[in-house]
Amino acid sequence: MTRRSRKSAEQLIERVQLSRAELVALVRARRNSGLGVIRFARRIGVSPTAFDNYETGLRRPPVDVLDRWRAALMGAAQRAA
Repeated sequence: MTRRSRKSAEQLIERVQLSRAELVALVRARRNSGLGVIRFARRIGVSPTAFDNYETGLRRPPVDVLDRWRAALMGAAQRAA
């Protein structure tokens, strides 16, 4: 795969534009779950560096990652209840 075709393939990945409020809520929920960045990132199947970039707003997460992020938080909340 050439560099040009790789970039085109990456552009096809749908990315989510999170509002600042939603991002803050997701970060707060992850912290309240008691899971650190490394453990949570591994739980949702991304590298800790990528996850940190999503949490700090440097990068936008793909839709599938955001879905896994929300699902993991819902699972953590249900286990805590």
